[in-house]
Amino acid sequence: LDTGNTGPGGYNALFDQNLFVRDVRIENEMVIIELGGTLQPVGACGDALMEAQLVLTAFHYPQVKSAQITVGGQNLRQIFDATGLIGADAIYSANDPKWDTIS
Repeated sequence: LDTGNTGPGGYNALFDQNLFVRDVRIENEMVIIELGGTLQPVGACGDALMEAQLVLTAFHYPQVKSAQITVGGQNLRQIFDATGLIGADAIYSANDPKWDTIS
């Protein structure tokens, strides 16, 4: 998405990932983001930063209450799920305290 690892006031956790935007649309209060390319996990801390950067970007606008993000057709929640229990239709919720405490 951005080739630099830093930007004004922050760190870009996705700087060395091969990602591009295929489609972004809002249906009701849900944003659907389809990214192309690949996302290479880098470890627990780096993975959490990458996920947070994508999810918090999705929730930038207050009217967005949920988000479904895919990378190369695979659900982002599945990519970062270590349990194997997350389904392909899983969404992120803006009401999840995990995201509320970060923003």
